[in-house]
Amino acid sequence: MAKISVIGRLASTPEVLPTSTGNDVVRYALATGHGPKDNRYTSWWKVAAFPADNSVVKDILLSLGKGSLVYLEGSCSMGKFTDKNGNQQSSLNIVQRQLEIIERRDPSDGDSLAPAEGE
Repeated sequence: MAKISVIGRLASTPEVLPTSTGNDVVRYALATGHGPKDNRYTSWWKVAAFPADNSVVKDILLSLGKGSLVYLEGSCSMGKFTDKNGNQQSSLNIVQRQLEIIERRDPSDGDSLAPAEGE
C-alpha cells in the first residue's frame, strides 16, 4: 500500500453506492493539474471513501459539487480495466482516509464557488 496526498478538483459529483456487505461507499473522480501553464496536463483519479462508521463524512462528501477543490490523503493503487472499445486501460485509485475542503462548489449550482467553512 502506498500513501498519497493530493490537492485537486472534483471531476464529478460524489455518489453513494452500496457494497456487497451492506455498507455504503462514496465514489467520485478527482482531477489534478501538472506542469507549467504553457504545457499543463491533467491526471484523473478514482476516489472511494468508506464512511460506514461516520455518517458525517458521507454528508460532507455529498455536499460537495463538481469543481470543489479538496486536499485528501489515502492509499493509492493502480487498477486495470477494459474500455468500451476492448482496449486495456490503467486507472489511478485512491481510498480516501482524510479530506479537507479548500474551496466548496455547491452541487445544485455548478458555477458558484464558496469558501470552505472556517476560511
